[in-house]
Amino acid sequence: MGLVFIIMFTILLCLICYMMYLAFGNDVLVHNVHTSGGQETYNVFFISDTHNRLIHTSVIEQIKGNVNSIIIGGDFADRRTSLEKIEENLRLLTSVAPTYFVWGNNDIEVPREKFLLLLTKYNVQVICNDSKLIHDGENKIRLCAIDFNGTGEMVEQSIKHCKEDEHIIFVSHDPNCFKKVLDYITPLVLLGGHIHGGQIRLGPFGLFEKGSFGSNFGTHQLISNGYGTTLLPLRLGAKAQCHIIQIHFQK
Repeated sequence: MGLVFIIMFTILLCLICYMMYLAFGNDVLVHNVHTSGGQETYNVFFISDTHNRLIHTSVIEQIKGNVNSIIIGGDFADRRTSLEKIEENLRLLTSVAPTYFVWGNNDIEVPREKFLLLLTKYNVQVICNDSKLIHDGENKIRLCAIDFNGTGEMVEQSIKHCKEDEHIIFVSHDPNCFKKVLDYITPLVLLGGHIHGGQIRLGPFGLFEKGSFGSNFGTHQLISNGYGTTLLPLRLGAKAQCHIIQIHFQK
């Protein structure tokens, strides 16, 4: 009985260590989107659900010089996250490229005024039920975003400045709002996070859908597993990740 207990305890300990290893991974996945336009490639870095993690310098090294803009897709922080950690993560990201922020459901757990002051300090533009032209020229790219639990009215507000010649990147922290967005507009790319890929999965089974990238309903859709975790820093079957979306314009 004692030997069996030791073996089971050892297996459990190894599993927990492996789950922590997955939770602190630094995978930067690259996704390719092709569309018509003047010959050009525009790269966007997307990171969501950072929560209480400090962004590892290896991520910054991978994206520095390789991306044109950065989108923080919500849940950049939660009640556990110190203002010092938020500031360091903002410092790291904004050292790479112009940075845009979209609200998630956990961001409101941080004192709002202090959070907004940090975003302003690092020239991070907040996009909430609104849009911003992030790339001008022959190929125009507009970033649209809605607040968490977005409504149809919020979607309408976010796209009111969109023009026919613009390529739209639309961010909804909650991917459950994707269908609502598609009732109003078909963007080039839809980006979301929130569900952490289920965070802990048993084979194909999880509480939520695993992160994915693909084409559906005439648009490219990315649902990220996210970079951080809620509650315990454990993952299984849904590795921590962030993303580079390479938009290839071709005549």
